[in-house]
Amino acid sequence: MKIIIKNGHIIDPNSKIDNIQNLYIEGSSICLPFPEAEADSVIDASGRVVCPGFIDMHMHEDPVLPDGSIYADEEKAVFICMLRMGVTTAIAGNCGEIEYHPAD
Repeated sequence: MKIIIKNGHIIDPNSKIDNIQNLYIEGSSICLPFPEAEADSVIDASGRVVCPGFIDMHMHEDPVLPDGSIYADEEKAVFICMLRMGVTTAIAGNCGEIEYHPAD
């Protein structure tokens, strides 16, 4: 899939990029500067920030239910809310409050 994200405020600390520009994504490759290319999808990111995902090093995960599933209310589930905030990696269970032991 080929995606163009236009007019986004691109922040990438690794590349020291912090300005408004266009971004081209093809498969798992991200291209900057933006090549002239056709795309399957074009996203207008005007007024929005485009950046790598964030890591939450100490999250309080949703409880695991007795059947092994995770609470998944569309509006309140922590994992869904974290994705909306840009968190793409989370480390959980480090505060001792886990209600379900993975070995059970």
